Amino acid sequence: MVIGDGVLTPAISVLSAVSGLQEANNKLTNGELVLLACVILVGLFALQHCGTHKVAFMFAPIVIIWLVSILSIGLYNIVHWNPKIVHALLPHYIIKFFNHTGKEGWISLGGVLLSITGTEAMFADLGHFTALSIRLAFALVIYPCLVVQYMGQAAFLSKNPKSIPNSFYDSIPGIQRDIG
Repeated sequence: MVIGDGVLTPAISVLSAVSGLQEANNKLTNGELVLLACVILVGLFALQHCGTHKVAFMFAPIVIIWLVSILSIGLYNIVHWNPKIVHALLPHYIIKFFNHTGKEGWISLGGVLLSITGTEAMFADLGHFTALSIRLAFALVIYPCLVVQYMGQAAFLSKNPKSIPNSFYDSIPGIQRDIG
């Protein structure tokens, strides 16, 4: 479990992020993709001797920039593609969804829950934060950013249903891709 959490999870996350870069601009070859992922991982593991608190301090601005970026992209997509998506926050629609989908709806809710709890684990794994600070960061920063981003993707997909396989990258404004 320690190997999975300490080595495999970062490797998969970095490879996923770097492959997203490749998907977004189609300029990286597979070899360059692997090399970039390895450089990032070796750099992260090389910095661990400084202590996780220093690594966390270094990456805190990166995480904040990431969260603000996805929040901005989500807001743009909501306004540009489908502002009515905010109605999804009303309890009436979730009740209607579960009445219509039954057990399948509850199963799909598990995927939504996993996408949000994974981000909280990112903070919890660092081990240098109190339970209260993790709860506050999650409730006041991470959760709202993720909800707005996912609503933005839903707004984008409501007008571009063929983009489902790459909805995150396709929904970024300014990336010119064939989504038709």
